[in-house]
Amino acid sequence: NALGEKCIPLALVFTKTDKLSKNKTQSSIAKFKRVLKMSWEELPVNFQSSTVSGVGKEEIIGYVRSINESL
Repeated sequence: NALGEKCIPLALVFTKTDKLSKNKTQSSIAKFKRVLKMSWEELPVNFQSSTVSGVGKEEIIGYVRSINESL
C-alpha cells in the first residue's frame, strides 16, 4: 500500500466489537485480514475497540502516542 511504502504509520481499528460474539468478531477480523493479505505484503498493527466497554481505548491511545513521539 502507498502509506507503507512512504513509511506513514497506519493501523486498523475494528470498532463496535461489543456488537458480535467474540467468536464472530474474531472470524470477521480473520476474514478481513485474509483479503488484505491478497494485495498487502505486510499487515499493519490492528486493534479492537468498543466505546461501550472501553476495550482497546488505552492500546489505541498508547499507539498514537508512540507514533507521535517517534516523529
